[in-house]
Amino acid sequence: MNTITLRPGKTKALLLALLSLAFLAIGLQMVEKQVLIGQVLVVFFGIGTVVSLVPLIPSAFYLKLTQEGFEVCKLFKKSFTRWDEVGSFTVSYTSTSKFVVFNYTDKSRKRARTSQALAGYDAALPDSFGMKVEELADLMNKWKKKVLNK
Repeated sequence: MNTITLRPGKTKALLLALLSLAFLAIGLQMVEKQVLIGQVLVVFFGIGTVVSLVPLIPSAFYLKLTQEGFEVCKLFKKSFTRWDEVGSFTVSYTSTSKFVVFNYTDKSRKRARTSQALAGYDAALPDSFGMKVEELADLMNKWKKKVLNK
């Protein structure tokens, strides 16, 4: 089984960047008229524009599946989890979003008691990486099963 690397979809990042740029332009027009709120808009949406484009940098956000486990990188920070440290992957729903979630096994030292108490799961993947959430959960479960059943 080869390593695969999944990256976030570009559409959401580009739409967010365009929206931020629109409000940045409004803020710049307000600054010309000496309106204080314009300066706030320029700072806030200027930062928002940059942050919304970060996921487009290949090394900033990704999910890498390997024989040993999976590596999640978000905002250049990497964390690796072995397949035998997690239970099954499933989809959790909130009022506005869906996430791929999982629990750590009892032998894993990574158990997150606070997350478990608040959300019912130890951890969640930060993105669906260009896939439907249900498809990503299924892919993660298939990889785990293939690797551990060898």
